Amino acid sequence: MQFIRAKYMRKEFVFPDKQSPYSTNAKTGTLMKRGKEKDSYKPRTFTINSMENCIQYYVKSQVL
Repeated sequence: MQFIRAKYMRKEFVFPDKQSPYSTNAKTGTLMKRGKEKDSYKPRTFTINSMENCIQYYVKSQVL
């Protein structure tokens, strides 16, 4: 759902020259995760690291 909104509503992929460069080996972002007990969504932080070929996912808000 987030990809669809990013692509079609916010037009994030239309102008590749205006996108921020992937100059570092790690990129951090936030996603919305639905809870197990409740249907409410909470923000979760994740980091993608291309050098270590891994994704780090933080369950609770943490400062990186």
